[in-house]
Amino acid sequence: MELRVGLCSFKGLNRHQRTRVLLEPFSALEMGSSFYALPSPEQVFRWAAELPKGFLLGVKALGLFTFHPVRPSSLPGWARPPGATEAVMRHMVHPKVRRALYRWFLERLEPLRETGKLGYLLFQFHPSFEPSQEALAYLAAVRDMSPSWPLAVEVRNDRWLSETWFAPLTEALRDQNAAFVGTDSPGSKDEILWPRTASWGVLARFHGRGGSPRSRRIPPPDVRGDYLYTPQDLRPWRERALLHGSQGGRVFLMFNNCVADKALKSASLMASLLGLKDPDSRQQELGI
Repeated sequence: MELRVGLCSFKGLNRHQRTRVLLEPFSALEMGSSFYALPSPEQVFRWAAELPKGFLLGVKALGLFTFHPVRPSSLPGWARPPGATEAVMRHMVHPKVRRALYRWFLERLEPLRETGKLGYLLFQFHPSFEPSQEALAYLAAVRDMSPSWPLAVEVRNDRWLSETWFAPLTEALRDQNAAFVGTDSPGSKDEILWPRTASWGVLARFHGRGGSPRSRRIPPPDVRGDYLYTPQDLRPWRERALLHGSQGGRVFLMFNNCVADKALKSASLMASLLGLKDPDSRQQELGI
């Protein structure tokens, strides 16, 4: 059983706490900078070289590939729309250029794959990525361009979770061997929606529960992330993680409630609940 607990960011942590994130019981880290700009070859080689032995890195896909606006400076000159000075939207970039840019992106990440340090490639879609046959076709196209990559898909439009669209989405992800990302966030349903759709493993991301659960708008990260998870919150996820783990593959539990040290403490609690380290010594160490 391969259970991996980690953080989605170093944000809010001091130097000592950042060091602790790279030690047991943690064994995964998510790199979010690739969401904002294409990583340089030097950055990727540094990630591969400096990541501790046994650690795996999750990488977020560039925002342009997940229907988010990006800065023109985040794109190479040949991929920038002529005259673009502010946000670049996906539709502003020619499809052939987008495909070339995605191939370029994967080439940049290849050192992580070659060294066995890539945990997953995360597509966290903008809420405007609405359910449709065109959207499902887009997911299929991503898989066609990323054969054998450990893809994970996080949808943030609640219509995907409806009776009408949840089954077609998960069926498509199973066909593509891509993981459906389970999420815990403000307004999450009591029922944990975290089906297994990929043979390589599963991924859950914990965004925090700060903010109004009744709001239709997703609270900003500094609001939803200002939340410290409790044992009561995490035990249902623990049970599901153990079930997934018993079926083989990797189980990633990644904490994104990155306000102050809340993600570190919450991740440490989850690791303790999973028995990855003695809970008393670990919680005393972190002041939980």
